[in-house]
Amino acid sequence: MGAGSAGAHASRLSTEGSGARDAYTGVSGRFSADVPRGPDRFRVSGIFTRGRKEIPYDFRFDNSDFLFHEVVDPNQTETDRMAAGSASYARAIGRGLSLEGEVSGLSGRIEFDNDPDGGTNDHVHTDLDNTRGIASIRARVSRGAAQAIFGAEYRGEQVDRVDDSEFGGFGSTTHVDRGVNARALYAQAHVEPGERVLLDAGIRLDDHSRYGATGVPRIALGVVAHEIGVKFRGGYGRAFTAPTLTDLYYPGYGSETLRPERSRTWEAGADGAWLRGRLEARATWHSTRFTDLIQSNSFYVADNVGSARIEGEEYSLRLAPHPRLALRARAAHLVAKRLGAPEGSDNRLTKRPKWRAGVAADLVAARGVTTTAALRWVDSTVDPFDFYDPDGRYLSGDTPGYAALDLGGVVSLARWVPAELRLKVGNALDRHYSEVKGFPARGRAFTVGVTFVK
Repeated sequence: MGAGSAGAHASRLSTEGSGARDAYTGVSGRFSADVPRGPDRFRVSGIFTRGRKEIPYDFRFDNSDFLFHEVVDPNQTETDRMAAGSASYARAIGRGLSLEGEVSGLSGRIEFDNDPDGGTNDHVHTDLDNTRGIASIRARVSRGAAQAIFGAEYRGEQVDRVDDSEFGGFGSTTHVDRGVNARALYAQAHVEPGERVLLDAGIRLDDHSRYGATGVPRIALGVVAHEIGVKFRGGYGRAFTAPTLTDLYYPGYGSETLRPERSRTWEAGADGAWLRGRLEARATWHSTRFTDLIQSNSFYVADNVGSARIEGEEYSLRLAPHPRLALRARAAHLVAKRLGAPEGSDNRLTKRPKWRAGVAADLVAARGVTTTAALRWVDSTVDPFDFYDPDGRYLSGDTPGYAALDLGGVVSLARWVPAELRLKVGNALDRHYSEVKGFPARGRAFTVGVTFVK
């Protein structure tokens, strides 16, 4: 079944951010291994992250002008820790049949501290533990160009949150210990009736402990025009998305009254490849109609916004004029709006830019040395939360768009050790912008990492 492989990666990130009390320090690591043994294959992977960040701003409501004021907070911090891993086992049984089993788990912890300041005893302390486990088994069946997958999955998630706070002399301590689980059966098939047609179809049946049972089908069709090097595709599908425990219980931003999100999507597009793969292009149109869409309201609390539609187009282009040079470009146009909003009101959905675009280049500068440059541009986004920032400026309306340049490189160290040196300069031009209104993105950031490979 082929040779095995293994890899590991470790990194440390430290930045002072873009202003006072905006520092972040974090470490992360990941590993993976793929071990074949006769007709069997065993895969294992894991990831760990731990970080501490200063949160420079807080919000105070001023009764004198009935407005929110963003203020510099001298002692607000958050420490995050996350560990996740998975293991899978696959066994081939004769020709055209294999069985696979997989287990995975995640454990996360958030510690949030906002100690008293400003001559009051107002404070917030939160401990949030989140765990998740998934177990699945599936069978793969193939016969000629036809393939099918049948599977079952169990998912369980638990959250344990303790809050201790005081505001205006009134203290409060709360404890939330909740869990949800879901069971699912699914089947999907891929057939190619002829040299030009590809057909995919599937269905998934979910039984959620909080929201009950539901079934979601999907179907996709592809037609290949070999003469012009283009594949045309289209599809339809439904989706059921239950609120996560973060949506339900995250301190200050969760809501226990959330309903599940349901949607149906139509999609069409075309993929092309020419010049022996040196030129590739892709275009996609999509339209999704939501019921009970989940997103943050003007106070950043998860909420169901009712019916909504998100539709748009995505384009990508890749050109390799030389074996050592690859150029890439992409663009996405999006129209996202609530349906049934009062006439004359702003029905645009928040946090979704109308346009996103980017260009990038990968250059093999020398043997074992690859460099990358990527320029990204994001259009303005809707943010209904208006307030005064710490400098006294009133921030209202949309969050302005921005552009940023990222540079990077990978250097092979195989001459000395089985590893790669990875370098990155994020926001290389040190542009000042905000992805979230009132919270400046970090400035120029340098990242250095080593990946060990075998």
